[in-house]
Amino acid sequence: EALRNTDCLILDMRMPGMSGLDLQRRLAARHSGIPVIFITAHGDQEERARLLRDGAVDYLLKPFSEEALLNAIDAALSL
Repeated sequence: EALRNTDCLILDMRMPGMSGLDLQRRLAARHSGIPVIFITAHGDQEERARLLRDGAVDYLLKPFSEEALLNAIDAALSL
């Protein structure tokens, strides 16, 4: 399986064919345990709170700093 050696995923909320949220839900249904960081240009605080409550490591609004992304990746890899 392609995800076997995956340490974390960075998913855009809006992707062609499937949203990042849809992909996260599919992975969760398979009990993948892969930490997920969401990125988006169209987010809001309610969505952010819901995703973090549901297990996302972070939720970054574009444009985000390199430091914010690296901090989120560090958090994901420390799980």
